[in-house]
Amino acid sequence: MSVLVSGSNIVELYKGGEGPKKYSYKPFTLFQVGHFLVMVVTMMMSSVRLINSRTLLLIVWGSILFLVLVLLPAGVIIFFVEMSEKKKKLAEESPVEKVLGVSFQKEWCSIEVSKGSVVMAYMLPRSGIKSISAYTQSGWFWVRDRGFMIECSDGKQLRFILRMNKFERLKFIDELLLSLESIGYSTGKARAFQV
Repeated sequence: MSVLVSGSNIVELYKGGEGPKKYSYKPFTLFQVGHFLVMVVTMMMSSVRLINSRTLLLIVWGSILFLVLVLLPAGVIIFFVEMSEKKKKLAEESPVEKVLGVSFQKEWCSIEVSKGSVVMAYMLPRSGIKSISAYTQSGWFWVRDRGFMIECSDGKQLRFILRMNKFERLKFIDELLLSLESIGYSTGKARAFQV
């Protein structure tokens, strides 16, 4: 028995170097959280009569001005950096590697790709596959891509970005993982990654 995934459903193959990185807060995120806490404390203090109304007004307007002058431009800068990273990623992949299909057999997994006019097949032994799971790759503002992932025993990852709407993708991944479990592959929980 085998499980086939058609290349028409796969947009791209991403070959990750190492395993998943642990999530850590970026300094800018901590800065935003700190500013939010200052605003919350200020609003809570507004009900206390010990603070001068002029001082409170200065703190509230200062916080609003900070949001407009610092965080809004930072958001715009992050947006343009995100777009330039996408363009740079597309430019770096000069001969595009297109996935023609993925075939899961009992003893091995075959990934057929075409690079330009050359067709190649990657063969992964089943012993080299640690688990297969769904994944979501988040960006700064929105989700970048979703699909399924093969995690190898050596920590490397093969992520297959799917070209489907949300409902079709969830149904497809559920059916794929059930089929793979039936032929003995190890499946894992859905994974989330952040830029």
